[in-house]
Amino acid sequence: MADNVEIRVSTPGDLPAIEMLYRDAFPNEDLLPLVRDLLHDTPMTMSLVGTSG
Repeated sequence: MADNVEIRVSTPGDLPAIEMLYRDAFPNEDLLPLVRDLLHDTPMTMSLVGTSG
């Protein structure tokens, strides 16, 4: 387990990893269109990512 975890606002470069996470977490659901809409087309959506270093 990582000792240092950084929480930050996601960037467009995080989208492939976010999409992979949703596909892995919900393999029987088609959530990617919703995720993309929320991340791109909803101005009040905030997406955070956690990284370890």
